[in-house]
Amino acid sequence: MIVAVLVAIEGIGVPVPGELALVVAGAFTGEGDLSLTGVILASWIGAILGGSGGYWLGRTGGLSLLERYGHRIGITDEKILRARRYFTNHGVKTILVSRFLAILRMLASLLAGVAHMPFGLFTICNAIGGLLWSVVFALLGNFFGSHWPLLTHYLHRVGLLALCVAAGVIAVILIRRRRAHSTTAS
Repeated sequence: MIVAVLVAIEGIGVPVPGELALVVAGAFTGEGDLSLTGVILASWIGAILGGSGGYWLGRTGGLSLLERYGHRIGITDEKILRARRYFTNHGVKTILVSRFLAILRMLASLLAGVAHMPFGLFTICNAIGGLLWSVVFALLGNFFGSHWPLLTHYLHRVGLLALCVAAGVIAVILIRRRRAHSTTAS
């Protein structure tokens, strides 16, 4: 239930950790604490409801807000027209792919509504994309839950490697800045 609610809220455009909740719930399925089918269905229902809610928010109020206040953030009537044309030509792909990209997952439904993508087409894309996303991330979580000791071992090593790489990058940046500063000071 919590997964469905978080995923639905995220689909409306509110930045909450819906994907993280899905992966964690999937991990509990790997340990046998939850039903994998139940987690997938809850997430899918949340994705459909949230996406539809976001669509209708965009459709009923988003365009007027953009037309009224968009100029303050650089959104012109021309950009709105281009967005509408984009959704006419690429709306299906955008809705399907957006599920897998965090920022787009929160905004694509709103933008589809603003662009007046046909609701029937949006609903089909939203349902398919939501199902694919729910299955992929629930299965990832399930895998993590089933292999937790092995994963923590590798995550520890990857974390150490990432820390070393980050330290090296920072050192290179600091050395270059020091050299650039000493060159301009001379």
